[in-house]
Amino acid sequence: MKPRLFAIPSLLPGLIIAQVIATAQVYLSNTGLYRSLEIIRDRGYLAVPNELVMPSLKGILAAFWGGLFFTLSLGAGLSLLSLAAAWAWDCFCQRSRIVLGLYAAAWLALVTVMNFGGLAPLASAYFLLIPPAVFRTALKRMPPSKGRTTGYGRLLPVAVAVLLGFLWVPYMDRDFFGEIRDRLLLSNRFGQMINQFYYDYTLYAAEAMKSLDQKMLKTCNLTDAGSEPVARALERELGKHDYLNIGRYGVSDLKVVQAGERFILAHRGVPVMQTALKDLLSRTEAAVKEFSLKSDRLQFFRKVIFLSLLAALPVVLYILFFDLFRYAGCFFLSAKSAVPAAALICFCLGAGLLAVFSLKGGAVSDETHVARALDSENLYDRLAALKVIEQKGLEIAGFGAYAHLLAS
Repeated sequence: MKPRLFAIPSLLPGLIIAQVIATAQVYLSNTGLYRSLEIIRDRGYLAVPNELVMPSLKGILAAFWGGLFFTLSLGAGLSLLSLAAAWAWDCFCQRSRIVLGLYAAAWLALVTVMNFGGLAPLASAYFLLIPPAVFRTALKRMPPSKGRTTGYGRLLPVAVAVLLGFLWVPYMDRDFFGEIRDRLLLSNRFGQMINQFYYDYTLYAAEAMKSLDQKMLKTCNLTDAGSEPVARALERELGKHDYLNIGRYGVSDLKVVQAGERFILAHRGVPVMQTALKDLLSRTEAAVKEFSLKSDRLQFFRKVIFLSLLAALPVVLYILFFDLFRYAGCFFLSAKSAVPAAALICFCLGAGLLAVFSLKGGAVSDETHVARALDSENLYDRLAALKVIEQKGLEIAGFGAYAHLLAS
């Protein structure tokens, strides 16, 4: 029997669908942000991102590259979950209709939870379209029962993935992604290119899913907020929390409307909550945080993205490499032998990356070691010193290595 790929063609439809949705989502977000920035600029405020970056918000290419973030996180996570469900249903559940019904119920529950805080069509499209596409493709690509590996062969790749996960888990703290950047990406030219690409385009993806509280600049409309002294007081207090008063120029993130003794707070024309003027002026921070929370429809969306980025993307990469190595091994080994060989190669790659990640160096315990570490030939020592400077609020220009660092 001729060898053929299984995981890659099965995951591909999900990733393609995710990229199409993500491009549309980021493009709509970018154009909305561009309109807001134009109003902010025309009203005399400083627009961020600035006027050099603003034109790129209108381009489809920026939306496409920015959408890759969603594809490689949420798209990868949902595709992996759907592939695993298809594999388990075929290999261990004998394609039971009862289990398929449970799958359908779980799928609908996932879509419902996604819209629990309010209807989010584009965010829901990932959950609606990706699972059935990957599930169906995986079943079509499933090897025929006659040529399949034994139970040992089926579980070995899973066992290796779990083992690698256990090895990596101790390093997955709150600064895990920063450590990945510093220890794996910045240490080589290819990694530096990935790092540069990430910082060039994640601005667009981030804006598409941020809550109001996470955005750098927000707009507000205070034309219906009552008397002029009240409007001025609100403008002053809201401005401290980056809500810029644009009046009736465009649709604002926050509109304050007086209704008798109460004030209605609306987001994009939709009423969100009511509050008293006293609370709005004396407890402004608490009020705007509550407003942000109640108007946020993407809380679950962001949580799934974070989990997908942390857990699903590494597993998807493992599966893709395993599938390639197994496919190539079938030309030199039997189908049964190619499976453990591919699993062994993947384990060596994962363990090798872990060895590089956990290399000694970068141990700067206090301020007295910072100057010496900045002059070190060890990249990780220099990075650790910079982190201490940032954490302790030290003046970097006071160190002798400062001039050299500017050209590094």
